Amino acid sequence: MRILDKEIYYCKSCKKVSNSLDSLLFIEEGSPVSFCSEDCIEQFYSPLVDFFNKEMTKTRSDMGLLDEPALDYLESPSLVQKHMKRPDEIYRFENQLKEEYYALVSKFENDGDEFEFISLCFIFNKAPSFIFAITSTSDAAFAALFKRGEKIESISDFYESQIATELQIDEEVMKNVEFKKNSFLAEHLELRKDFDIPFEKFEMYIDYFEKTLEGPDELYLGEDEEGDEQYIYIKAFEKGGTSFFYLVVCRHELSEDGEHNIVMPIMSFPTIDGDLCEHYRKGKQVSGSLKN
Repeated sequence: MRILDKEIYYCKSCKKVSNSLDSLLFIEEGSPVSFCSEDCIEQFYSPLVDFFNKEMTKTRSDMGLLDEPALDYLESPSLVQKHMKRPDEIYRFENQLKEEYYALVSKFENDGDEFEFISLCFIFNKAPSFIFAITSTSDAAFAALFKRGEKIESISDFYESQIATELQIDEEVMKNVEFKKNSFLAEHLELRKDFDIPFEKFEMYIDYFEKTLEGPDELYLGEDEEGDEQYIYIKAFEKGGTSFFYLVVCRHELSEDGEHNIVMPIMSFPTIDGDLCEHYRKGKQVSGSLKN
């Protein structure tokens, strides 16, 4: 057998040789830098992790923010997950070698506290692939230090073009769903009563989204005003001694290969208003939950 009969790849950290591209891990968009394991990724980038975190600590010290109360919110897995999944702002940095870094920014409010999560990372396939540093702050001047470089103007376009590709969904379907989101939100604002759970508290109920989809108490199949099929999932919960409903309004779409049934949420929200919940009990009630 000749040495070069097969393709040769190697891990950029431990230099382990591989004959298969599929066995390698990539975390930088458009980069040939690859690794054989997550341990090698961490080892390779640990100097950069140390650099960013030391710079962040030094800056906090200079600004008197070492013990900022907002840092306690980093202990919330649901907030961190929401931040990583769908930030409010994205900034892209590129050096002269065309290496790219991103700053993700998410704005939150909790019991009157307003704060921002900020993370520095690589992005691969429109998702954070390696996190160098993450922090939380209520200080606008400190947050502004990370809002540099090229700002991604449309977060929806940034994510949804990739989602359509990954799930093999026609982009026109994605645009239609986005239009329906705006229509449902406008209707919801008209129906919502003042005593109901405020919008700024919705993030505190994000954990109930998957629970509602996986095991709804009620599931309705009907049509919206445009005649498109829609599903409405409803499930009752209790939180802090208060009962509430969680609702998910969505479409089911087949992937282009016809092999996957994909749930595409249009709107999801908690409510303590029985009348509002009743409004969404539309169409034919379906027995049991659907497999997705």
